[in-house]
Amino acid sequence: MYDEAEDLIDKFLVHVKLQRDNNKVGRLFNVSHITTVRALAAETKGICDKVKKLGENHQHHNT
Repeated sequence: MYDEAEDLIDKFLVHVKLQRDNNKVGRLFNVSHITTVRALAAETKGICDKVKKLGENHQHHNT
């Protein structure tokens, strides 16, 4: 799971660096940018859900 989080952060940083040169208006209409942002958001949510589930399992086993 830690590797997944690191990979996601790396993807995000690369995307930010690539988009830094584009202007904001151009990004609004850039389908590739929108698709990448949505994919990163979904991946982030998936990792958060896994962390939450681990916490719940840990709490359940310690009660």
